[in-house]
Amino acid sequence: MADSESSQTNRLHQPQPHRSFVPQQQQHPQQQQQQHTSQQFSQQQFQPGVQQQHPQQQQHNQFFNPSDPNMYNNLLNDPRASMTFQAGQSAMLAGSQYVGNEIQRLVPTGNLKAYFKVSNSYVLSKILLIIFPFRNNNWMRKPRPSNSNDQQTTLEQYAFPYDDKNAPDYYIPVMGFATYVILFAMIAGVQGNFHPEVFGLETSSTIAYLVVDYLVLRGGLYMLSISANGYDLAAYTCYKFVPIILILLIKSLSTFTLFNWVAYVYLLVAYGFFELRSIRFNLFGGINNSTQTMSSKTIKKSNYFLFVYAFVIQGALLWFLTR
Repeated sequence: MADSESSQTNRLHQPQPHRSFVPQQQQHPQQQQQQHTSQQFSQQQFQPGVQQQHPQQQQHNQFFNPSDPNMYNNLLNDPRASMTFQAGQSAMLAGSQYVGNEIQRLVPTGNLKAYFKVSNSYVLSKILLIIFPFRNNNWMRKPRPSNSNDQQTTLEQYAFPYDDKNAPDYYIPVMGFATYVILFAMIAGVQGNFHPEVFGLETSSTIAYLVVDYLVLRGGLYMLSISANGYDLAAYTCYKFVPIILILLIKSLSTFTLFNWVAYVYLLVAYGFFELRSIRFNLFGGINNSTQTMSSKTIKKSNYFLFVYAFVIQGALLWFLTR
């Protein structure tokens, strides 16, 4: 018992190790966020795979920030943007002017505008002239007095269509072509043969016929060494839509076969006479070089060619286009 008491007394008097319990200081959330940000920056700075953003790139992104409401104001006030816009505008204007000059050089649109200067009285008188050409006594075109402000390069100047019923135009051919295609599709629909491809097929085939017709007339005059205006030739070859539309209407409305044939023959003869007279008096050299300057042999050959063209070739085309 004495031994146990002495041992306990010794343990109490032995020196114990000193332990201090210091409470940890609580960090503020703002300090934790700054510490976290600094750690991320240090990690990104020493990572070899992460590319550093330059200050200029940061400024560029800040300048073109879509969420910034002042972005467009900054863009308009920036001198670099103004210089770029002016340079692009100048390049666009120069390109458009170059394209316009090239188109005007290749296709003289100024000459085409004269063919569309028509009036209601001209259209009516021209259609009547095509249907009833036998009553017309004068087939020569009216000359137009020269004007100092006129920039025509040719010496020949004619009156515009609204002033001369013998002048060729493009209004009647264009409207006649569109009317023919629509009327053909309507007749096919009434007969139960309409399908969406009718417009495309009829348009392409009609254009092919017109191109062949123009090439035949142009080639025949070239073989005869006769100079003619190509625009006038194109207009005269497209006047055939007037008798074609009338033939289609007669065939769709009339049930008398004899009457249909009589109408077809009359319209063919009338249109052939119109073509023969118009080309004969207006396309052989024009005003300053009339047919009297041509040799008698050339005039005779040209009359034969125009007769075959006006009655045989045009009769075949009227038949094919009104089948």
